[in-house]
Amino acid sequence: MGFKREFSGFKRELSSFKRELSSFKRELSSFKQELSSFKRELSGFKRELSGFKRELSGFKRELSSFKRELSSFKRELSSFKRELSSFKRELPQSLHPTP
Repeated sequence: MGFKREFSGFKRELSSFKRELSSFKRELSSFKQELSSFKRELSGFKRELSGFKRELSGFKRELSSFKRELSSFKRELSSFKRELSSFKRELPQSLHPTP
């Protein structure tokens, strides 16, 4: 009878192991689904980030262009002010506008 008892104990341990293995497989399957979902979300985030980087790059180019235009405008304004000042100095005193 010792053998039957040992064999019965072995069967119980095997059954317990099978339940634990089944539970582990369910958890693993759940984890795989979560991982797959995370990968999809990450992929979407990367696409959005890439789009944002493109927009940011375009904005930086526009900003650089605007800065160049502003610098050019400032130079033209400064030149115009010098010409106006020079023109005022060349006017006869009687033609100067009164403030």
